[in-house]
Amino acid sequence: MNIFRLLPIALLGSAIAAQETLPITYPYEPYHQGQMDPQITGWPLSAEGHAWAIRPRDQRRPGDEVGNPRLELIPVVPSASRWKDPEKWLNLHSTLVEIVRSQQKPVDVVLLGDSITWMWGGTKTGNPKFEEAWTKRFSHLNTVNLGIQGDTTENILWRLDHGALDGIDPQVVVLLIGTNNKPNAKTQTAVAEGIRLILDNLQKRLPKTRIILVKTLPVATEDMRRFCDHLDTLSFDQRPGVQVLDLWEELVLPDGTIDRDQYIDGSLHLGAGYEIYADKLQPLIDKALKP
Repeated sequence: MNIFRLLPIALLGSAIAAQETLPITYPYEPYHQGQMDPQITGWPLSAEGHAWAIRPRDQRRPGDEVGNPRLELIPVVPSASRWKDPEKWLNLHSTLVEIVRSQQKPVDVVLLGDSITWMWGGTKTGNPKFEEAWTKRFSHLNTVNLGIQGDTTENILWRLDHGALDGIDPQVVVLLIGTNNKPNAKTQTAVAEGIRLILDNLQKRLPKTRIILVKTLPVATEDMRRFCDHLDTLSFDQRPGVQVLDLWEELVLPDGTIDRDQYIDGSLHLGAGYEIYADKLQPLIDKALKP
């Protein structure tokens, strides 16, 4: 039985109340009832919301509130990340919220994702200069990079509900997420559902914004290949306003193994591969920017 397909019926009552504060409904009713995170939306955080966000992650999973963790729901229920320093991730999020709120002119492109996105540069949380591959194609665009290292689908959902894009109306959002969820045969459906919920959230918040969903890149696991194949079955590219970019074939050799020359660490973070990424991204951004 697919628990996600039963969501509209199972959560109908809670959805009515939740939609007053959240743009979408998540597939875990206790979350909407306040039995987990005491502040499921809004920024800045209240004292209670902050205290919850910096708790160890294994105390904030769906089901932990009743001593029965539901690990299969982690990718689809919003949750703040937590690094060794429990304040550091929240501080990064806070910095990015302030960058968004301080924009003095319309935003053309928002980059949203994990370290692969963060490494495009152009952010106070990392390299202030964009990668050359980005600059030579997109320097004319006002781009805001909201990537944070290590982020997962549940982290992006939490950030969207806690001010990440409040106050701006970008023309394009480029989303690449899911690698750090480490999808495998047991979890790939939930991780894909997390991506679907991110798309739902973005489209509810920003109905005029075009979205480019970049599928997870080749990494040194067969599970990631299966996950990308699974994403193909969900037809995200059939959604109005959504384009899907698949870079897999461009980043592997003819025998199907990873082209390690495109990575700085062999199989995860791009180096020279950003040139390929930007080259394939350019026509999609150009199309998205057309009236």
